[in-house]
Formats: sequence, C-alpha cells, structure tokens
Amino acid sequence: MGIHHYLYSPIPAWTQTVAIFASMMLIIPVLTVVVNFFGTLKGNWEKFQTDFSVKLMIFGAAMYFIGSVQGSFEALRSLQQPTHFTDFVIAHSHATVFGGYVIFVLAACYYVWPRITGREFNARAARWSTWMIMGGISAMILILIVQGLIQGTALMAGAEFVDSVVTMKPYWFLRTLTGIAMDVGIALVGINLLLSGRKAKEIVS
Repeated sequence: MGIHHYLYSPIPAWTQTVAIFASMMLIIPVLTVVVNFFGTLKGNWEKFQTDFSVKLMIFGAAMYFIGSVQGSFEALRSLQQPTHFTDFVIAHSHATVFGGYVIFVLAACYYVWPRITGREFNARAARWSTWMIMGGISAMILILIVQGLIQGTALMAGAEFVDSVVTMKPYWFLRTLTGIAMDVGIALVGINLLLSGRKAKEIVS
C-alpha cells in the first residue's frame, strides 16, 4: 500500500495499481472503527455535551476518518498529480496523527486523571483547551488542503516550484496561528491536570 506514495515513479505500473486498490480498500476498516466509536454513544449523546473525554474521543474519531479517507483518495492518480509535494499531503498526516491519535491521548488523560487523583479538573480550563485544540486543528487542516490545491494547480500550470512556495507564505502564517492555538490548548490541558493533581496531594497530606 505504501507504494501509492510513489505514483508516476520508475516502479512498475502494476504495483502502483495494486497499491491504489489496497489504499481504497483501507476505507473499510477505518469505517468500522469510526462506526464503533459513534455506536458506543447510541442513546447517550448527552455525554458529548457534558463529558470532555467523550467530546474529544468523538472529535478524534471524526478527524481520524477524515484524514484516513483523504489518504486513501490521495492514492488515486487523478488526485495524486495535483497534490504530490504539496501541503495537501501534510493535511492528511496532521488529521490522522494529531486530529486522531493525539486527541485520543488527551481524551484518555481527561478520563483517567480524575480517577487516579480523586480530584476533578477545572471545567472552565478544560472547555477552553478543548475548543482551542479542536478549532486549531480543524482550521489548520482546512488551510493546508486549500493551499495544497492552490500550489498543485500552479505547478501543473507551469509555475516554478520556488515561486509556488513563495505564494504559500500567507497560508503558512495562518497555519502558524492555528498551531499556536493547538499548543496553548495542550498546555492548558497539562496545567489543568497538574494543578488538580497537586490539590489531591494536599488533601491527602
């Protein structure tokens, strides 16, 4: 499947076609995982509004699905040609790694930490961090997709690669702002859990 990263390369065409097929089939296990996530909330969707771990898990599952499906469709030759070597590919990796796996870890922290320390974290700080993280990664992925398509279209029109990179500067600035929002959100999670843990130690002592 990894050969789909080398379309239009000297690798035999039939192996590229097999990789494309395998990449598209990958949508099936991804879909089963996401359906399982959402299915666990059947009849309990009110927890999505009140439980930060549930909110992050569902958001992470959605981002995992978006990133994985994007990755599968990137394997198609018609989409690979205008997006290869652009930030469109980076959007896919950010959606799955940060939007999916990192978010899952943060959700687990919000679930496990109060049970370990016996103390609840600050809900207001958790709310701010959650929205900063979710808003930051969502905006970043959208920006990366848009700038990737713009750069790819420019390259296909005959633009020099260096010139296409220069035109990406405004988008990278916006991407930096979204990254800062994500970093601050994660820092708030750490500070929130750390302070709640210290309060627990003070009570025990």
